[in-house]
Amino acid sequence: MSILAHNLYEASSLWQWPQRAFRQAPITVWLVGEQTHLYGLESYWPCQHINDAETLAQCVAGEDLNEVLVLLVESSGNQDFTTTLDNLVAEKRLPVNQLIRVPGSPDASQTPLIWALAVQGIERRFEYELSALEAQLIRTHQPAEQARLCSDLVSRWLDVSRIEFLLPGNTESRKTPRSQAIEFCWQTVPHCAILVHFETVQPQVDWIHSRFEALKLTQVACRQSFPNLQQAGYLGRLHEQRHRILYLVGANQYCEVVWADTSKTELLSMPLKMVHRYMHKELVQVHRSYLVNPDRVQGARRKRNGRVELFLHLTRIPVGDTYKQMLEETHSHWFDRAESTRRKAP
Repeated sequence: MSILAHNLYEASSLWQWPQRAFRQAPITVWLVGEQTHLYGLESYWPCQHINDAETLAQCVAGEDLNEVLVLLVESSGNQDFTTTLDNLVAEKRLPVNQLIRVPGSPDASQTPLIWALAVQGIERRFEYELSALEAQLIRTHQPAEQARLCSDLVSRWLDVSRIEFLLPGNTESRKTPRSQAIEFCWQTVPHCAILVHFETVQPQVDWIHSRFEALKLTQVACRQSFPNLQQAGYLGRLHEQRHRILYLVGANQYCEVVWADTSKTELLSMPLKMVHRYMHKELVQVHRSYLVNPDRVQGARRKRNGRVELFLHLTRIPVGDTYKQMLEETHSHWFDRAESTRRKAP
């Protein structure tokens, strides 16, 4: 998930979908509640106003909710909306981070702040798709296929008129003046990039370009660390299935993956530190021999000897002394649960 580094009231200047765009916006914004048209968000992004429970039921039945960002105006008269959307989240039909709750009643003066909340949701969705692209690039070794994957993502999130490939051995597209397009690069050795020409001016171009620069650094580091194509394939597959991981335990030049939804484990021929170097955003190191999926941790326990262990379902994972203070600062809720459980115990 990205962190907005700008003033929330300037969010409208950073993301907009052109009203004259020929293609559909990558994510649809639903404004759920009464008199949502007063926000005036249509000038920023295509919006659908849902002002009654019947319309909401019809929309839910016919839409892929993974492609929807819901802004729920929470007021006393919108209890039916709240119940319906909460049920969709509980059923995992609507991703929880794509439901944004807006307290209070519509007010035109709040439009910049409301749109800033929507921008955060849009950026989270883009980051999710960029993460999937990152895993695909690791697993795919043909520059032409990588270029297709990158151009698919860029053309989905931007109003593009033309894309040219800059690949090893391809010199024809280099005749085009660079000033007329922006270069999105994902690999430097060999140089692999796409030149993107835009139909209209879009403020999110610079932000997306910066995310590609970060993607390039990750790809370069991964290729340098994992010249073995089989190991790169392992990493791509782990990244795609990161939600299934319970924890990893390392031993010398190998590591074992323990999955949350099966009793089977998998042995990979790569050291644990290399997995952590690539998946440090998704997995947390709690011991020199253990990486855990933070979403699977149920709590922590301080033992009488001062040591700490984590609970992951029926498994206890030791926490190394060098990691304990860091975890207490970054994941304090694990320890809060432990203290709460201790106080409730008779």
